[in-house]
Amino acid sequence: MRSVSWILLLVCLFSLVASAGEIQESQVESLIKQLQDEDAEVRSNAVEALGQIRSKDAVPALIQALQDQDPEVHVRAASALVQIGTPKTLKALKTAVPDLIQALQDRDKGVRADAASVLGMIGEGAKDAVPALIQALRDEDVRSNAKFALGMIGKDAVSDLIQALRDEDEVVRSYAALALGNMGEGAKDAVPALIQALQDQNENVRDSAAWTLGNIGEGAVDAVPALIKLLQDQNWDIRNSAAMALGMIGKDAVPALIQALQDQDSWVHMNVAWALGSIGKGAVDAIPALIKLLQDQNWDIRNSAAMTLGNIGKDAVPALIQALQDQNENVRDSAAWALGQIGEGAVDAVSALIQLLQDQNEWVRRNAVIALGNMGGGAKDAVPALTQALQDEVVYVRYYVAEALGKIGTPKAIKTAMSVLIQLLQERDEYVRANAASVLGKIGEGAKDAVSTLIQALQDTDGHVRINAVQALEKIGTPEALKAVEEYESQQ
Repeated sequence: MRSVSWILLLVCLFSLVASAGEIQESQVESLIKQLQDEDAEVRSNAVEALGQIRSKDAVPALIQALQDQDPEVHVRAASALVQIGTPKTLKALKTAVPDLIQALQDRDKGVRADAASVLGMIGEGAKDAVPALIQALRDEDVRSNAKFALGMIGKDAVSDLIQALRDEDEVVRSYAALALGNMGEGAKDAVPALIQALQDQNENVRDSAAWTLGNIGEGAVDAVPALIKLLQDQNWDIRNSAAMALGMIGKDAVPALIQALQDQDSWVHMNVAWALGSIGKGAVDAIPALIKLLQDQNWDIRNSAAMTLGNIGKDAVPALIQALQDQNENVRDSAAWALGQIGEGAVDAVSALIQLLQDQNEWVRRNAVIALGNMGGGAKDAVPALTQALQDEVVYVRYYVAEALGKIGTPKAIKTAMSVLIQLLQERDEYVRANAASVLGKIGEGAKDAVSTLIQALQDTDGHVRINAVQALEKIGTPEALKAVEEYESQQ
């Protein structure tokens, strides 16, 4: 903004902020005196420093600074009072609103932007500024700050923003929608206007309206049909925003989403599946329709359906077991991943997952292993097959097998896992070594046989391996392990 040197004041500011708990009264007084300086920049930066310090002793002087003839000074004074936040300052800020509205017309774009931000900080008390802030949406240097302010003012800005959704300027329409979105449920009265905005010729307006309807949530249920239609929009971002909005509206959108699965458009299918997956357990009524999608000729759709079923939870397990037999490896992979997300509730899939340990695709094998591990003790029947899988040609698969055996937690499983994890501590890949040490730490006291190898790992060239080895030894907790950690830390 200005070019006058104020290095000494900055030094003062940062030293005060760094030791805010030890600020001397004389230092605050010094800054208050600077509010009377002839140099507007000195006054401006003194105001900013007092705001950072948040000294209540400065409140009277800052209130007085609201009358400063320099726009930057009184805008920063208002910001400082917001930061201090006492009842007295909040009352004073309401009297500053007219000056802040005036500052929205200042020549300096920084002053305009700061004025809008401060009005947002004042919140509901700045409702008289709504028309001026709507106008500020036309200012490319201020519109983001004005959008924030309108959202913070809340319900008193809704009617003006609804009108702004019909403005001839597409940027104003888009930012008006976004401001409403910042209010969340408080913008419920704008739903009809936002539904109309979903048909706007401008892509940014449609996208913003969809995002905002999602933020409103359950209160935007009337927008479901229009959002379903938007899933066919040519713009990927808009389709994604519509799907997210439907997911955030929640279970009330499920019937319409199920109906939308009858559409022949593959984009619609995938976005509907995503929306249902984000709804999760509330989308249980969609399971039959999603099961049908598992037979779709498009593997992308089958894949999305499998992952969505996983988010729905236990009720989807039978369908996911069926998906494990799919000819497409991506569907098998997603189904295994989904069963892993369900975890202990998917124990009925153990037998089918054991079969996948022989799959030709390493990612399918990996996710099958992870799923079995996430089932814990419920997957104990998989221990023999997992033991066999320790011979897998892919080192990462072997690592996850060892981790799964540790999670299953039977004595036999832990014993088998131990020998492999100790071997993995010698692998070339530092990621494998680090994770092997981490799993041994999770096993804890049962990993006593790994102590000597973990002690060696304290000299590993990779820092993550050393850190995980330290943590593992601490959790194992034998005298030998703890002594090694103590010696290692004393050398650091």
